[in-house]
Amino acid sequence: MSKFNCLSFKTHAVIAYSVIFTALNLLCSAPSFAAVDESQAQKMGEVAVKKVIPRKMDYQKLKFSFMPFGVTVNNITFSENPRFAKHPLRDWPYFARAEEIRLQAELLPLFIGRISVLDLAINNFNANILIDKDYSLNVDDLRQQKRGTLINWLRIKNFHASNGVVRIVDASAANPPARLIFDDIDLKFSGFAVKEKFNINLGLRTPSSKIRNVSLVGMAGPLDMERSERMPLDGILTVDKAPILPFLAYALKGLTAYPISGDASMKLQLKGNSWDGMSSKGGIEFNNLVMAAPDGTQRGKAFTVGLDIGRNVFSLKNGRLDINDMAMFLDGQRMTVDGAITGLPRKPMMDVNIQAKRIEPTKMEDIYPFVRAYLPKGLAYSGTTSINIHAQGSVDGMNATGTMDSSLMGVALPEVFEKKAGSSLKVDFKADLVPSQFTIKAKANVLAQNIKMLNARLFRDGLREVLGNRISARQLEVIFKPTNTLTIGQVSGVMNYQNNFIRVENMNLTQLHDAEGYVTDAILNGTLDINKLWVDWSVNGRLSLEHSQKLLKVAPSLASLADTEGRILFNFKVTGALDKELKVALN
Repeated sequence: MSKFNCLSFKTHAVIAYSVIFTALNLLCSAPSFAAVDESQAQKMGEVAVKKVIPRKMDYQKLKFSFMPFGVTVNNITFSENPRFAKHPLRDWPYFARAEEIRLQAELLPLFIGRISVLDLAINNFNANILIDKDYSLNVDDLRQQKRGTLINWLRIKNFHASNGVVRIVDASAANPPARLIFDDIDLKFSGFAVKEKFNINLGLRTPSSKIRNVSLVGMAGPLDMERSERMPLDGILTVDKAPILPFLAYALKGLTAYPISGDASMKLQLKGNSWDGMSSKGGIEFNNLVMAAPDGTQRGKAFTVGLDIGRNVFSLKNGRLDINDMAMFLDGQRMTVDGAITGLPRKPMMDVNIQAKRIEPTKMEDIYPFVRAYLPKGLAYSGTTSINIHAQGSVDGMNATGTMDSSLMGVALPEVFEKKAGSSLKVDFKADLVPSQFTIKAKANVLAQNIKMLNARLFRDGLREVLGNRISARQLEVIFKPTNTLTIGQVSGVMNYQNNFIRVENMNLTQLHDAEGYVTDAILNGTLDINKLWVDWSVNGRLSLEHSQKLLKVAPSLASLADTEGRILFNFKVTGALDKELKVALN
């Protein structure tokens, strides 16, 4: 269950307890009230209520009836928790108010200490819930108050709270304060007894929704008087198109983009209790999501995210959410998630595995174009990739390890390289992230095959710098054709990413060849500035034996450059912008 679901459940429980206990204590004192005047009755009622509710209570009118026996209270209010009375975010005169409480009960059981309520109705009520920075609530005193033995003998045939409003002000949100109003609350339950299961039916409207869009129907109980979170629940929770923008206060600060539209729908089977473990199974869908930069200068396309929840288990006692067999669908792309989130709610820590067999990067860029800032300018791609990621950490720091297979992708960087779909490209990576700052530090082992190099003149120019005037330009073209294209048989090595810089370490380029055959091998070291496309590379080349022997025939003095196998070694450096003219010089 989400933080909001848990909070809403606790809130309604606490409010219901407070109101019920108030009515019950008034009811139990009713025979005495009938024999005194109204002012005395009010004082006696306040004394009775204070036994179970540590708040000041006020009401305008108290009325009894005897055919059938009942109590009606009008305009009843409860004062704020004294600890929160002067909180800077509090702007309400009272904690809770109900326009009317009506209770009808069987009279005779009262005289033997039994309470059999036929009907209990609460009309037009509202409550104000305040969550402080330390996650304490202004209802904690009500939740912790002992209820006495009165409740143990309670029976309620029918309960109905209608036209309710609960306002939540949360100082613990990432961008405080969060201000949320849940209204049109309608709560019904029947067959209530402390030690038995009872029927429950809850409906409400989420912030900014035009209709009542939340429904919880099922069985609850038995009641735990020490902790409301221990009350079992077996029911269906349904949410229909709840706008997500009112909850943006909970989004992390400093992100590249935030949603500017979207709504959430869900249907979950809930079973268990929030304290020991509440399982959820069903589906959640986020529709019409659009991400935009904070300054509004850039936005992505609308998209849909669906969650197929196999069986998640949430426990307040352990502060843990276990994620089992959850599938995520992103515009038709499927990912599976397994793992756990611990340290809830104060210091959430994630430990999850994410797998996806077919991800389309072009679709990802359509909905999240901000990724372009982390890619070389002009990079083009198509097709699909697969990922397998293990992620651990929190918003303050996270590490991820995994693999990516992009063999089915086509990737090209103008004037640099081209990889066609079907050519192998596999990456093993390790990354450190700070989500709140959106910074990434990564290291990847790359293995690829049949990569077309589009600036092969660099090797020709580099070799010319090494050979000087010992060979003519025409003789050199026998080795490196003027087409300026070579295909690399295999690429393997290490790439490091940090602050928009890529550093390559011992990147082996083997079996570079043209249409006529094998030409050279090379080892690449250096950096690439993604923003400026600026490179500073050191290249160590090793001509093929065939081409080395051709050069040695026309220039025997080159023998000093040959290794023990008779292959000519040459090294040079490359600097400049990839989209402009590059400078080649001796290393």
